[in-house]
Amino acid sequence: MEYFEKVYELKNIAKAAEALFVSRPVVSRAILGIEHEFGCRLFTRSKTGVEVTESGELIHDMLKNMTNLYQGTRQHIVQCGALSDQRPEIRIGISRTNINRLYTLLCLPFIKAHPDINLKVLEYPTTQVCDAFRRNEIDFAFSPKQPYGFSSLESLDVFHDKMSLCVSKTFPLAQKDSADTQDLSDLPLALLGVPVAGFERVLKTRSIYIDRLNVVLKTSSASLLQQLTESGQVCSILPEHMVEHWDHVKALPLSFYPPITHNMYWNISLSHNSAASEFIRYATKIMSDRPTGRDSRRH
Repeated sequence: MEYFEKVYELKNIAKAAEALFVSRPVVSRAILGIEHEFGCRLFTRSKTGVEVTESGELIHDMLKNMTNLYQGTRQHIVQCGALSDQRPEIRIGISRTNINRLYTLLCLPFIKAHPDINLKVLEYPTTQVCDAFRRNEIDFAFSPKQPYGFSSLESLDVFHDKMSLCVSKTFPLAQKDSADTQDLSDLPLALLGVPVAGFERVLKTRSIYIDRLNVVLKTSSASLLQQLTESGQVCSILPEHMVEHWDHVKALPLSFYPPITHNMYWNISLSHNSAASEFIRYATKIMSDRPTGRDSRRH
């Protein structure tokens, strides 16, 4: 069913397999198994991948209702069975690319203000935060991408970020205020070793492909990226917030890449405990006090 939902979301079996870190035949066999069970076609081929059939839409609606019912029932049982002497727990999921920013901005102040609440911070690859939220492994998802499969979500804009070409301040490009596609040519580039929301898709719209760039390094080590960028050995493509404290590096926003909005999501169809409600209230206040903060909005 998870494979079906990913194909439904992406409308492409190959892309679904890539996102799920499995082979394409595994996903195809899973879809075929559901079709045999229900005796109907779920997808038809299209020029770009697949299109969902009417029967597939019915299966999707059924799964969405089952998921919401399961999550609501599980949450209620957990709350009823909680021991009175235990601290209430909140589980939040944050991607690897923004965990430092969000932990400093929101999590650490909340922990200090509410020592009676156990704030459990879980780190996920960027592409898996929403999946963890959908599986009810976390109560709040921090992601630039909206989780699918929910009819009732609330969200809060947490911060806005720009993808930037980061260069040593002694590098010639440091004299510019932004970077365009031509600036990427022939540079020794370093990239994050974890997926960044929409990065490759945006490049392709400009007819730029990762395999055509001179990428010499992919790593998730921020300290290594800082060392090599400051010394001028590489030019890194990173979210701007990651380098705001790198003294010898200048971040040139990529002129062709739209700003990324990182949101906090929660499911309002669930009955949240008082700790979760307090976290929502606290996060809303923190964000509204910031110049980039906005009120929560319903999707």
